[in-house]
Amino acid sequence: MEEQALQILCEDLLKKPIESISPVSGGDTNLTYQLETKDSSFFCKINNSDIGEDLLLKEQDSLKVLSRYCKVPDIIASASKVLILSWINCSNKTKRFWQNLATGLASVHKIGSNKFGYDKDNYIGVLPQSNSLEDAWSVFYVTQRLEPQFKLSVDKGLLSIQDIGSTDFMEKIVAAVCPPESASLTHGDLWSGNILCDGDGEAYFIDPCISYSHREMDIAMSMKFGKFDQVFYDTYQELRPLHPKFNDRVDLYQLYFLLAHLNMFGIGYKNDVLKIMKRYF
Repeated sequence: MEEQALQILCEDLLKKPIESISPVSGGDTNLTYQLETKDSSFFCKINNSDIGEDLLLKEQDSLKVLSRYCKVPDIIASASKVLILSWINCSNKTKRFWQNLATGLASVHKIGSNKFGYDKDNYIGVLPQSNSLEDAWSVFYVTQRLEPQFKLSVDKGLLSIQDIGSTDFMEKIVAAVCPPESASLTHGDLWSGNILCDGDGEAYFIDPCISYSHREMDIAMSMKFGKFDQVFYDTYQELRPLHPKFNDRVDLYQLYFLLAHLNMFGIGYKNDVLKIMKRYF
């Protein structure tokens, strides 16, 4: 979208003139901009792909749900393939920030469900994420998380069918390794790029893809791509203690995110995926 067309669209959505539009870093999925009006700044993301409209609608849904339990940017306005959020003036991550982040996540994880999944599917990055409801975590993790990624990786020629265990066997392993817990509301993509610290040390969660899942998934993701400060983990442990020996099974949870990275970004993640699959399956 040309800048002039973007300005016209966003001025119509905001009902005020835009004085400047500046590209900002926003990950691999969307085009992202800072919008400046006379008295405010806003964050704008655009996704012109075939899934762009649905992807941003699902992001709005996740943000609305999380906003009840933790800090997220405000949804200001939206249109087809365009989402405008409040602007967060980012600052260095302090001890207070990490404590606030852990408190926010613990609050999210307190929200439970008698089923694993969600009432609508969404996306992990640009990949579809199925959220069909299941009674057991082992069934949900294998059928709704691992298997769709395995199938996609085979279709792409990144893995072979011989690399993958049977559904029944994988479900038995997951049931044996993961501690029994009821489903918790989860952020779904909790890495270092999806958290923001404002000037007051408040913690904001961005780019969620929520589901009712095993809460250890969020903790595992936080440790894989830009591990969080130890203050975060210590504070979370005080509020929502993890079951013993979490570090011994963390890679099983990380397998899903590595598979998604394999399918989105290519062969560089294959060895990490195969190492975990060999250990468990």
